[in-house]
Amino acid sequence: MKILSLRFENLNSLKGHWKIDFQDQAFQDNALFAITGQTGAGKSTILDAICLALYQQTPRLDKLTQSKNELMTRGCGDCFAEVEFAVKGKAYRVYWSQKRARGHADGNLQAPICELTEIAGKVLATKSSEVLKLVTELTGLDFSRFTKSMLLAQGGFAAFLNATSGERAELLEELTGTEIYCEIAQYVYQQNKQIQAELTLLTEQSKVLSLLDETQRAELDAEIATLTQQQKNLTAEHKALETAFNWLQQTQKISVDIEAQTQVLAKINQQKQHFESKEKALINAEKAAKLTPLFESKQQAAKQHEKVKQQLLEIEQKRKSNKALMEDALKDQELKSTQLQVQQQKTTQVLDEINSVLMPLELAIADKQSQSQQLNQQQLEKSATVKQEKQKLAEQQLQITAHHQQLQTLQLTLQSRAYIPKISEKLSTISLQLNQLSEMQDKQLTLSQILTSIEQKKFDAIKSNAHAQQAIKSLMTQVEPLESTLQQTKSDINRALSLLPDASIKAASTELNNIQIQLEQCLSALPLVDKLDRIEADLVKITDNKIHLETTLQAENEQLLVWKSQGQKLAEEVNNTEKLLEQDQIIQSLSALQMKVEESEPCPLCGSLEHPALINYQKIDTSHHQSRLNEQQQLLLEARNRYSELNGQLKSNQQQLQQVQSSLQALLLEREAQLQLWSSNAYLMGQEYNAQSNALLLAQKQSLALQVQQLTQKIEEVRRLESLHSEQSNKIQTLSADKNNLLLTQQQSVHIQNSLTEQFDALSADAAQMTLKMDAVKQTIVTSLPEPYQLSASSDLTFLNPESIFNQPEQWLAEATKQVTDYQQQLTQEQQLQQQLSELSQQHLLAQQVMQQHSELLQQVTTQMNVLTEQINDALQQRKSQFGEVSQEQLREQAQQQLTHCQEQVEKAKLALHALNATEQALQGESSQLITLEKEYKDHLANVEAKFSNALAVSLFTDQADYLDACLTQDEMQSLMALRQQLQQQLLTETTRLQTLESQFAAQQALKLTELDLPQASQALKGSESKIEQYQQIYATKLGLLQADEHAKLKQQDLLKQQQQKQENAQHWTLLNKLIGSADGAKFRTFAQGVTLDNLVYLANKEMANLHQRYQLKRNINQPLALQVIDLWQANTIRDVKTLSGGESFLVSLGLALALSNLVSHKTQIESLFLDEGFGTLDANTLEVALEALERLNATGKLIGIISHVDALKERISHQIHVSKGASAGFSQLAKQYQFNEAQ
Repeated sequence: MKILSLRFENLNSLKGHWKIDFQDQAFQDNALFAITGQTGAGKSTILDAICLALYQQTPRLDKLTQSKNELMTRGCGDCFAEVEFAVKGKAYRVYWSQKRARGHADGNLQAPICELTEIAGKVLATKSSEVLKLVTELTGLDFSRFTKSMLLAQGGFAAFLNATSGERAELLEELTGTEIYCEIAQYVYQQNKQIQAELTLLTEQSKVLSLLDETQRAELDAEIATLTQQQKNLTAEHKALETAFNWLQQTQKISVDIEAQTQVLAKINQQKQHFESKEKALINAEKAAKLTPLFESKQQAAKQHEKVKQQLLEIEQKRKSNKALMEDALKDQELKSTQLQVQQQKTTQVLDEINSVLMPLELAIADKQSQSQQLNQQQLEKSATVKQEKQKLAEQQLQITAHHQQLQTLQLTLQSRAYIPKISEKLSTISLQLNQLSEMQDKQLTLSQILTSIEQKKFDAIKSNAHAQQAIKSLMTQVEPLESTLQQTKSDINRALSLLPDASIKAASTELNNIQIQLEQCLSALPLVDKLDRIEADLVKITDNKIHLETTLQAENEQLLVWKSQGQKLAEEVNNTEKLLEQDQIIQSLSALQMKVEESEPCPLCGSLEHPALINYQKIDTSHHQSRLNEQQQLLLEARNRYSELNGQLKSNQQQLQQVQSSLQALLLEREAQLQLWSSNAYLMGQEYNAQSNALLLAQKQSLALQVQQLTQKIEEVRRLESLHSEQSNKIQTLSADKNNLLLTQQQSVHIQNSLTEQFDALSADAAQMTLKMDAVKQTIVTSLPEPYQLSASSDLTFLNPESIFNQPEQWLAEATKQVTDYQQQLTQEQQLQQQLSELSQQHLLAQQVMQQHSELLQQVTTQMNVLTEQINDALQQRKSQFGEVSQEQLREQAQQQLTHCQEQVEKAKLALHALNATEQALQGESSQLITLEKEYKDHLANVEAKFSNALAVSLFTDQADYLDACLTQDEMQSLMALRQQLQQQLLTETTRLQTLESQFAAQQALKLTELDLPQASQALKGSESKIEQYQQIYATKLGLLQADEHAKLKQQDLLKQQQQKQENAQHWTLLNKLIGSADGAKFRTFAQGVTLDNLVYLANKEMANLHQRYQLKRNINQPLALQVIDLWQANTIRDVKTLSGGESFLVSLGLALALSNLVSHKTQIESLFLDEGFGTLDANTLEVALEALERLNATGKLIGIISHVDALKERISHQIHVSKGASAGFSQLAKQYQFNEAQ
């Protein structure tokens, strides 16, 4: 992995947008570079930016989120970091940024934005979690490994070297990922424990199985055979009883139906008797219906005759009204003609006056008005010109006045600022003096801050000393109660252990595990029992349904046979009756020949001389036989319909029976399968299924659950007490360590107080000397300013106040420069105003002369306008007095309209008279027609009345009233006729049905299937069912024992096979557990950490050979993870690493760090290395050795960056990235070449 470039903005003190391109030629030529700068300038921030972009956190801060970001520069609303890196020759870009709401520095933090892309532009991930996961996968380094292999942060060098054995084990596990060995050891231990428990369980299950011997098996087979035969005999008896019972039920049902049918027939006869009175009325109504056409013709003729008479009267009335209207119309026509002549004379007179008087007068008025408009236009133009000139004069006067005022104000201002030229002469000198004073103030401020810091540190040291004394007392009071509590906790642990099996958590856990396995098996068996219960209930229900359907089918088959026999009998009777009627028709058709046959004469057909058929022939009643045939055909149709209906119902029940039998067979198969599952279940093995199985399993479940709960509580109590004991012991140890630390803190506080006092005295003297120099410079500046008596009353005293000069020197210089510039601009403005005022005065005088000329011309036009207006008014008054205000066209139009109106009135009167004449002629013709029609209708009415009277006389009705009483409406007649037909049909139908039922009853009685009555047959059937059920239960029990024995044998064979397989597997896990397994994983983890440490020591010694050939590292034999140093220059003396000096510790730590980098990066080639560690503890020679080692490492192609402020390091490394503090407090910056702009 190689870092290609870094771009970031607003991180810590580095405010702004920066980019460092590690592929730049400067880095290619000098791959070993240094990041230099003052302490706190922001050197480590560059490495923080790399970590932030890659892993969204830094070595010095936790992960940055929406709720916390301490890395963003103060006063900024956003920050970001971007890194381009290469892995295995492929380049990627990873980006991280965060903003505040609306980009404001005080806005709420927004959610961070992350993105990982290829340099080519393909986006790989945008979610923070996905980006972090993908970066780890691509590089093979998580954050911890990255900070130990590529970026070695401050304080990380000596962490591994000075760590204890336990801490070193944790570091090795974290750095190299060897925690997997701990997990493997724990997994092996748990797996071996589980397999041993399963093997034990299989052995116990095999022991509890019970099998039948050969004798028991033979006895059981014989009992099952006997029960099978007995069950067949009982089933046959039960079927015979069931058939007899169904026959009794059917016979009883037919008897009930006959009784009910007799009642129905009696009811129909009663209805027929009630209908006799209505039938008589129906007969009379049918006879009256024959006279109804004549009666209706008579009524229609009378209506027509009356209607014509009425129309004739109406016509005569209309003729009288029309004659009166004709007389009025003739008078109106004569009056309108007279009015037309008068109007014609008036119109001629009006037109003559318009032509001779009005037209010349209006022409004269129009000419004068045209002249008036021209003069008026001239008057308006002159008035507008005069008005414009007046306005122009006023505007010029205002400009002149405004320029006078501006000039006066400007002159007063210049007089009040007469001191400005003097300040302008000394402004450059004052600027230099203020810069000098600013530098002194910065130094004074720095001294003041240092003094304040020293005072605060002294106060903190005193406060720390006091707190330490108080804390030591508090710790002493806490230790004694804790020791007493520790002893009590130990006693509680012993007492809790005594309640566990074998007084051991291990034994209790084993027992708990066994009980939990049994509980899980019990819970898994409960659904099986529930399903068997449901199957048994369904079997009972379906069996009952099957028996019911079989009984129903038997009864329907018997009924079907009865209907079939009855239908055949009825068909035969119908056939006989049809043949009889057919023969009678043939005889009737030969009646003519029969009349010609005489005794002793040959037959015309056969020639026989004897005619016995004619002698013995008896004529039959054809209508009677035809009626009988209809009744027989109706009964046959009903018998066939009943047969079809019963046959369809029989087929439907047969289908239902088949479905029920299929469902029963499926349930039996399912029950068999569930019983097999029952026998194969490890927990249910040896138990038999019965109705109480569910309750028994529930009780076992509750018992096992209670045991698990109680044992779990005991184990948890022991563990809680052990944890409490450990916490109390750790707390006592922690308090003792805190006491020692506090005593050391007291000593350090006293030493710090003395040192800070000496520093404070020296710096105070420097601050006093600096104050004297600043006062001298201030005095020089004050003497350069104008004296107060030289200023006018309107001068800017605030601007010339010495306090404003020294408090805000930059603002004062800017204000002074602005004052001088403004003063010069005001002088130029004064000259311009004087010149403009002279030009405005000349323009004002010329405008006054022009306005005087235009005023005189306006007066002349006004006089002419007044004379012409008087002439126009006189002419208009003359026209109004003679003709009013109406125009010529209106006068002509009014006269013509009046004449036209009179002509229209005359025409209307003529048309009205003509229309009335036409109406009279039409009414006269219509009256003649109606008189002829009335005569015809009168003759027709007399003829119809005569016909109706004749028909009524020969009918059974005495008069017309008697006829009307007998008449019924069409609906009433149809209703009575339908009722009569319905009663006849019902009587025939119900009689036939009764005969059919009687025939069925006789057929049923002839079968005589049993001598028992219905209650006795029902009791015998129930007894038979009870016996069958008892034998079935006994049979099921015996068969279940036999099947259970078969399942037990199979189960035993399966258990032996599983036990053999488990035994082989358990041997492997037992051996593996013996080698590496342990409950806490320490056995295999310690071994793996030792191997890892050996590898690390080997790699570190290779690095040490390049750094310093005096020292080598080795493992401590007595302490597995401890380190020792071999001094090769002292006869290979072995000593502890804590005896190394500061410089020696740094070299050894650097060697370990480089070795850790190689060890951690076993999956990824590391091509970049950043070291953030102070080299200040090294002497010149050691520093030289370290640099030579880094240069050799650089020669392998790695990019190496070092953060340091050591001068020798700066001189040795030519390529540097310098971080300098800015002018404003708290911000730093890089060189300008690293400042980023969008053009890049």
